Amino acid sequence: MRWCLGCQDAYVEGIWAFIREFRGDGRTMEFTAYQIIEQLIGPIMPIGESNTDKKRLENMGEHLSLIYALLKDVRLVANYKDRHEHSMRLAGKRAQEFLAELSEELAAKPNQSRI
Repeated sequence: MRWCLGCQDAYVEGIWAFIREFRGDGRTMEFTAYQIIEQLIGPIMPIGESNTDKKRLENMGEHLSLIYALLKDVRLVANYKDRHEHSMRLAGKRAQEFLAELSEELAAKPNQSRI
């Protein structure tokens, strides 16, 4: 997502509007990181209408950039799988397991996907 000084307030206000929308009865709501990011970036599923799909394709680019950055972080953590420090080794092993699962999922045929 591209941030600019003039735009940041609009993005932040959009998030607070999203949160307020789901807090209609005054109860505290919890949101997943996915829900917040989805609201920040916007939908990616094309619907067959050119103007809407153009924006969704831009959103897809933002999603892919985020995914790439997150995967780079996970790959770096996976390097810790052989560390002596217990907590670092656990994090590294979990990251390595995730990458192995992701690799299997990406290698699966589309109709065999678990996603």
